[in-house]
Amino acid sequence: MAKKNKKPIANVQVSGEKTPATKEDATSYYKKHPVWKFSKCDRNHDRWKLSEDKFNEDFLGKLINYERMTWSDIIQVFGGKKKGNNNHHVSVIEFCPEAQNRVKELNLEEHQDFFCLRLDGKSRLWGILINGVFHIIWKDDSHEVCVSRKRHT
Repeated sequence: MAKKNKKPIANVQVSGEKTPATKEDATSYYKKHPVWKFSKCDRNHDRWKLSEDKFNEDFLGKLINYERMTWSDIIQVFGGKKKGNNNHHVSVIEFCPEAQNRVKELNLEEHQDFFCLRLDGKSRLWGILINGVFHIIWKDDSHEVCVSRKRHT
């Protein structure tokens, strides 16, 4: 038997444009309570890694307290020395050079900003906030990842 030359025939013309199945407001997670995810955390950096010695009762208590709030509440928390916003997004370009390099080493360059969660005076939790899930990357006990600029100087 001889094989016939078969060519597919397209019934529908495809445009090549993609549209999301569901359209969600970028700030819809503000109404959600935080969820913590640790799979991306840096376990090798000397000072910023999240290790067992940093995961203590005080640290756990702070996370539990934040879970009682929504992201909207967390983002609006004010305090500290200058009564500024405690928890906020920070662009990676504002990080110290060491942190910028570490972002590349961890293959996280696709994220242009990280979220900074204040734990106490100098201690910060750094991560990526995606739809209400906080992917914890670093625990910075000395406020080194992004050194705050002095105001009015």
